[in-house]
Amino acid sequence: MRTHHVHHLFQYSILIAIFLVTIPLLFIVTNFLVKLLIIFGLSALYLLVGVWHHREEKKINKAIFLEYLAISLLIFVVLFSLFR
Repeated sequence: MRTHHVHHLFQYSILIAIFLVTIPLLFIVTNFLVKLLIIFGLSALYLLVGVWHHREEKKINKAIFLEYLAISLLIFVVLFSLFR
């Protein structure tokens, strides 16, 4: 059971690290299309990691997918609003 929690912690740590490295990049990049691609990539990454995590746990269902989709869309809208 302990390795189960360590594995989850590792997955979430990587996701957080990617966000922490990429968000400051949005302050530096001036090209609109590059910013849009970065924001889309972060949103898609959140969705994919969430779905992958729950599929690995064999707990994926339509409601969980829609929840991750909604949050990834929210991430996109917030980041797009802040960095356009």
